Amino acid sequence: MIILTLQRTACVRFYISNSDVIICGDDHSLCCSLFWLLLNLVSTSRTCAYISCPPAVNFTVGRPAQTTPPCENFDPATAFVQTVNAGDRLKVGWTSGNRGGGFVRLALAPYKTPLYVSTFNKNVLKVTCFGSDQRLGKYLFGSCNHPCNGRGSCAYPKTANTERFDTGITIPTNLAAGRYILQLKAYAGVFQQPIYSCAMLQINGGNTNLKCTPNSGFTAPSCVTASAPGFSTLVAASSYGSFCYSKTGTSSIDANVNVAPVNLDCDPRQTCEFANSPELCSPSIFRAIVAPQVSPHAAACPTPAF
Repeated sequence: MIILTLQRTACVRFYISNSDVIICGDDHSLCCSLFWLLLNLVSTSRTCAYISCPPAVNFTVGRPAQTTPPCENFDPATAFVQTVNAGDRLKVGWTSGNRGGGFVRLALAPYKTPLYVSTFNKNVLKVTCFGSDQRLGKYLFGSCNHPCNGRGSCAYPKTANTERFDTGITIPTNLAAGRYILQLKAYAGVFQQPIYSCAMLQINGGNTNLKCTPNSGFTAPSCVTASAPGFSTLVAASSYGSFCYSKTGTSSIDANVNVAPVNLDCDPRQTCEFANSPELCSPSIFRAIVAPQVSPHAAACPTPAF
């Protein structure tokens, strides 16, 4: 038998016949699928989804997702700052929050106070899949057990859109040096509210003389979806920013998708602490995650990266 213990965390609260345990028989896949479905149907749940590579400006482990724009409340004096150079590849990943299916919008804006929703809306970098667990019997009706087959440290996506709770971006080459806010906006699983999360970047080496014409309109990537609001809701009132992605001003955000990111060691999965079933999460994290409460990463990555 497998025993699945319901975790009473800040993210999810479950009340099932006053019991904290569901006991599964021999049909593990069916049982686990029914377990996750039950979590969706009977929980008064919030989700723990937020940007984790680079770390969010408010990186409290297992905190509920931010559902009001544009970012989490944070102290700029203590927020993690990811330093990058113009043209670098950056791995951008997020915690699953035990959710699967949906879309992510990434936007970039100069760090100024206050931060305005409209500034992010007109400076979109990329739209991609939120992610879902593609393994047999591990995903059902918008739910999966964190990390939901999320990609770990020392690995990175080599295609523009994936279902592994991460993506890659090229740092724009036409920005003035300074602090910027990378914003994630997402609709995920059956969660009916938008999820917002932000990370702080220090961008160096840009050439403000480069001028590029933004893409017009959005095309929905092919992603698994559940019952959360869809792609058109995500990109409403949005437009691509006038970003350049090469030293000459041409190219696209994923033209060099095969180049390893500067934060290759970052692990977006962060921890098993807020998994619905931590005992099923732990075996999937085979490389130890260092400093999960500050900057989750591997102690070292093999060469070459995979």
